[in-house]
Amino acid sequence: MHKRKILERKDYLDRTITSAFKNIEEKEEKYVNYPRIYRNYLGDGKRIIWSSERDNYNHLYLYDRATGNPLNQITKGEWYVRGVQHVDEANEVIYFSANGMKKGEDPYLIHYYKINFDGSNLVELTPEEGMHQCWYSSDYKYLVDVYSKVDQAPIAVLRDA
Repeated sequence: MHKRKILERKDYLDRTITSAFKNIEEKEEKYVNYPRIYRNYLGDGKRIIWSSERDNYNHLYLYDRATGNPLNQITKGEWYVRGVQHVDEANEVIYFSANGMKKGEDPYLIHYYKINFDGSNLVELTPEEGMHQCWYSSDYKYLVDVYSKVDQAPIAVLRDA
């Protein structure tokens, strides 16, 4: 059982700085769900998007790769990030799925969202109640959303993303 996990970067060197990065440490008294940790090394070589359950919910954080310290918490609240579908580095936007965000709705139903790296401009892309599954256009301007509920047949909708 994992109680502590350190992202090891001992053999990864930044070719522009030629120095090793600091470790990002994830620790928890009971268990670190390491296979669930999402990470995305950004192209600027200075930052990493990292998921953590440190606040008892799975959320995204932006870290400084040189110091290993968080720059900011991107997502927050009493809900759970289920997955990251795309990171648009040029516009600093993350497309992700989550559950438990909508009060009064089954907390296991998955919806899709986008948010800026700094945690601002959270946009729900799939507003109807139901379990959603989405496919994005290659430029992430559109998505096909197929959603359903136990008592409702699947509905497919083409949406702006």
